[in-house]
Amino acid sequence: MFAKTETISSSIDKASKILSCISPTARLDSEILLSFILKKEKSWLITHREYLLNAAEAEAYKKVILRRKDHEPIAYITNKKEFMGLDFYVDRSVLIPRPETEILVEKALDIIKSGNIQSVLEIGTGSGIISCSTAYYSSQKLSIEALDISGSALAVAKKNAFSLGLTKSINFSEIDIFDFEPKKKYDLILTNPPYVKDSEIIDELSYEPFNALSGGKNGLNFITLLLPKLSLLTDNICLMEIGEGQDKYLKHNQFFETEFIEDLAGINRVAMLTNVTY
Repeated sequence: MFAKTETISSSIDKASKILSCISPTARLDSEILLSFILKKEKSWLITHREYLLNAAEAEAYKKVILRRKDHEPIAYITNKKEFMGLDFYVDRSVLIPRPETEILVEKALDIIKSGNIQSVLEIGTGSGIISCSTAYYSSQKLSIEALDISGSALAVAKKNAFSLGLTKSINFSEIDIFDFEPKKKYDLILTNPPYVKDSEIIDELSYEPFNALSGGKNGLNFITLLLPKLSLLTDNICLMEIGEGQDKYLKHNQFFETEFIEDLAGINRVAMLTNVTY
């Protein structure tokens, strides 16, 4: 695949051809992975196109390109993903942060800035991106409780909180949300629950933790169970990320009045649940 001595330019060209069958961003993927192997910025690759990879570098690059060819997400190969302008550590015990979730955090920050929000609960924190980004950018001091049923996911979340200097701002707890009985209600709840249809968990998604993705056949299994529990946890606001078409179900729920925030594709991506009626 790669000769023992390849230039940066020829290595990227070969890798791009290999990845073109699985990725519409094959060249970018190839550049990111070579930057990772060489521990150099992408700009350095451009200005050193004739740099010769040594045998160890070429072999390491070959291995990550083959992993990517098997649909493994780049974030799991590099253990890094940017979210809200911050770098987060990720591995296969947590979901990969996605741009759509930034909509939820941005709305949360607006609510915190304009309202009397002091206590925040995140359900299913995973890598901790929601709680960490909210704490990092909030203009107010918050009491944030972040829950997850997975101990390995919480280890990642705590690692990210530490790297951002937020260990005193967020309390992480390993618990099933349906066993969680707080002493008081929260001003704001944030959650990116499992909402993907099982039939859609293929290719790259198959590398991510199934329980953090799966919403069953229609994607609504977990959300259906969660709504009545949410009504016991807040009298104020809950922001929930949802999948395409799930707004129709949430419009008619018996527990909350619901508004929606669209993503860039015009899909109702975040549900804002207010005014508990249960």
